[in-house]
Amino acid sequence: AEEDEYFALILASLGAPLPTAYEAALFGVETFFAEQAREYYGPYNQSQIESFLTKRWGKDGIAIEEKMHLRKTYGYTYFGNDNNLASSTMRTVPLTFHCPWKYHALDITSGPQVEKECKFLSKIFDQSESNYQWK
Repeated sequence: AEEDEYFALILASLGAPLPTAYEAALFGVETFFAEQAREYYGPYNQSQIESFLTKRWGKDGIAIEEKMHLRKTYGYTYFGNDNNLASSTMRTVPLTFHCPWKYHALDITSGPQVEKECKFLSKIFDQSESNYQWK
């Protein structure tokens, strides 16, 4: 979007330290969750990922991210008790979202993982099928 290009140009010209795509996805998601950023803009090795998590989410960042990828954290019923479901279906849920209805299905943004990790999203975001936007 235009504002993305504007801020990228201004920040780069100021010499501001810019995050990697993965780090940016830890802060907020519009189009790509961290897993997609890692796939599209990587490769990042495990020590880099751990460094990003600690830098952006604090000393518990690695443990927080690991817990997000355990199905039992959110309850097996959401996944139809499918014990063969890969943990790759889990997402690293960021601190913020920007217009998630543009790029992500309702079952992602209103699923138990996002609901648990983003406790206030339901207060600011109407997730009904008929009015899928900010409140």
